[in-house]
Parts: sequence; structure tokens; C-alpha cells
Amino acid sequence: MSIAKTSVQVAVAEGATSELTRLLTQFITKYRQNNKQHPLGNHVNNNLLDISNPEYYKPRGRPSKRLKSSTEENNTPSTSSFSKTCSYCQEKGHNIRGCKKQKIDSTDKENNNRSLYAKIATRELLDLNQI
Repeated sequence: MSIAKTSVQVAVAEGATSELTRLLTQFITKYRQNNKQHPLGNHVNNNLLDISNPEYYKPRGRPSKRLKSSTEENNTPSTSSFSKTCSYCQEKGHNIRGCKKQKIDSTDKENNNRSLYAKIATRELLDLNQI
């Protein structure tokens, strides 16, 4: 079927559709004479220009996953070959979610904030006691 599709595309591009129609009509009439039957069945009328492509409809739901051929799988680099670079410490091999320096710094920051809040709270209590 790809030969027929290619020949139709070439005929349309070159403006030779009438020549292609003539060749196909000759082939069909020759086939009918040799086999004494219509190649497409008896229910089809003799006018070949009435044949059209089936209408396309959009299927419902999510499209099915396209499976990759073995050549595509071999050409695509695997995720293990990519090295991750941390945006916090700029080291390779991990990202910010797994960065030890970032975790240590964030816990230190939380501890400093807690001690600061504790100091403020004790000052306020001392000020209230003095009144």
C-alpha cells in the first residue's frame, strides 16, 4: 500500500493525477477481463472518483504509550550517564534534596532561630516581672 500512497503523492505534487487515474483505470479493466469479476466487489459502481478516504475521528481518552524500537532505545542516553549538579553547593552527584550541606545549614538556622526566640521570650518575661 505504500507504493500506492507514494504514487498518489507524486502525482498530486507533479500535477499528473489524470495520468495516474488513467493507469489505474486500465489496470482495473484488465483485471476485470482476466478474472471476470470486480476487484473491489460487485456493489461498487464504475465511477472510481467517488471513492474517498475514511473520515478521521479523535479517539476518546488518553493516547496509548508509544513503544520505542530497539534502535531508539540504544541511541538514547540513560539517566545514569547524566551527572546531577547541586544548586546549593555546586557539587556533582546529587541535587539540593540530597545535599548534606544544605540539610546541616538549615538545621543550624532553625536552631539559631529557636534560640533567638527563646532569648526574646525570656527578655519579655523579665520585663513583665520588673513592672
